[in-house]
Amino acid sequence: MQAVKRTMRYAQAGVHMNAGCMMNVRSHVSLPDAEAGRERDTDRQAYVHTGPVPSSKRVIRIPAKWAAAMLGVLVLIFVYRIGGKLNQRASEAKQISSMEQAIVATIRENMDLEAKIAVCRDSSRICYRAVQELGMVSSAAVSAVPVTAPDTRPYEPKTVSTSAASPAAAGLISGSR
Repeated sequence: MQAVKRTMRYAQAGVHMNAGCMMNVRSHVSLPDAEAGRERDTDRQAYVHTGPVPSSKRVIRIPAKWAAAMLGVLVLIFVYRIGGKLNQRASEAKQISSMEQAIVATIRENMDLEAKIAVCRDSSRICYRAVQELGMVSSAAVSAVPVTAPDTRPYEPKTVSTSAASPAAAGLISGSR
């Protein structure tokens, strides 16, 4: 960093280099003549770099035809990828639309079936169809007739005590299935 003194001469501010040390000078550094105190140093020449360009600053030159060809290939690749994505989006939008239409149709069908089920569950309709199609009779219109079942085990002796000889009394059989 340079600081201006009263005599318009520049002095270095900050860290000062030791005498005899090497210093890197960039080729783009220049000082305007009016501010550099040129009136005293008339014999001083400006530094011009004439050596080889360092490898990190070498410029790679590509012919314009090659650059245009590479640019064209890149544009074609991007157009192809964008077109593919647009095509994919269009097909997905069609699939979504068809799925939404299928969902709406299923909802309508479910509503129709629910209405049919409600009509079929009506007790008056059930009673009417039971009488007309199956020949059933209403339980309120008939009196109950007691029925006794015949003895299905006539050959077993009836003198055996069921409470002492049964496996249920011994705790071997439970009543659940």
